[in-house]
Amino acid sequence: MTRSDHQHEPAGLVGSPPFKALVLLLVLLLLAESGLQVSKYAQSRQGLIALLRGETRFVTDEDSGLLILNPRYSLPGFFVNSFGIRSDELPQQGQDSQGKVLAFIGASTVMGEVATHNADRFSEILVRSLNDLGVGSFLHVNAGIAGFRLIDQKRMLDRLSRRIPIDMVFIYPGFNNVSDYCSPRPQKSKTASFTVPALSLPEWWLTWDAVRRRTGWLRPSTMPAVKAAPSGSDLELFKTQLDALLLSARQSAKTVIVMSSARSFVIEQPVGLQEERAASLRPFTSCFNMNELNQTIDAHNAAIQAAAKQHGLMYMDAAALMNGKTQYFEDATHFSRSGETFLAGAMKRFLSEQKLIQLKQHP
Repeated sequence: MTRSDHQHEPAGLVGSPPFKALVLLLVLLLLAESGLQVSKYAQSRQGLIALLRGETRFVTDEDSGLLILNPRYSLPGFFVNSFGIRSDELPQQGQDSQGKVLAFIGASTVMGEVATHNADRFSEILVRSLNDLGVGSFLHVNAGIAGFRLIDQKRMLDRLSRRIPIDMVFIYPGFNNVSDYCSPRPQKSKTASFTVPALSLPEWWLTWDAVRRRTGWLRPSTMPAVKAAPSGSDLELFKTQLDALLLSARQSAKTVIVMSSARSFVIEQPVGLQEERAASLRPFTSCFNMNELNQTIDAHNAAIQAAAKQHGLMYMDAAALMNGKTQYFEDATHFSRSGETFLAGAMKRFLSEQKLIQLKQHP
């Protein structure tokens, strides 16, 4: 073989254009992921950096098995107590609470998902306002945890009531149970079969998560479509969990106030505006069109009202007060600062109307 023959040999894989393009793509992905990780950690103490530092947003409570907020997770204005909730420290077991304990049970809306400071949430605004009345002392306990469904809310309430006596509990169920209709349902097989465990990507991989959230509309759903709003047997699981939660609330507190869940979109709006306002909820409810999603949420709220009446509990229709009023929401379901303030004021008026507090009369 002559020297000229060597010169005309095809280039190896390492030096080929496809390989160089692959290396460039990997470098760009690495840079993008690094930027997202640093930004996510700085903004909300989430991602791989938080995982390596033991500062992840959630940890599992060893006693209850509940996913609670990590007491080591802290941001300016975002305080997590040793009980694993976004609230001031609770009185020690057996210690006098120095006032009436007002507990707030729910998911991310109660927790204050988009509220930068603990003090900006409707629960704290309400309790501060009550204390300013001078008619008594009230202790604020916010036990909302993002992602909680009704069954988790019950377990949190049970856990909390074992720790401190509760005088009044507000239950704001939220929307996480709605997404369960769009979750993959395991198919029963009459014959035994061997399946390979499905591989999943790590939750801290932010680049993939960002792509997945922004391209959901491109992917055909692998989930069974729900052709109409759930009713009858479809609602039975929701109603069963709701009954268990309300029964626990009756046993845990002297006064129970059950609330409907409000949202920024309503069926009367143009469909385009509904989709825009519901964007943060759509990745979890993609088996519904907007009409079905509205009907499903309304069916849940109707079930909440009926269950409150059945259990003899007070019911406050937050949905009727706030639905579709976009100035009260940051996204589909989480309140803006004006929304937090509005709801706190509405709750205060509700307590007065129910003779649970007495507002000062101005001359």
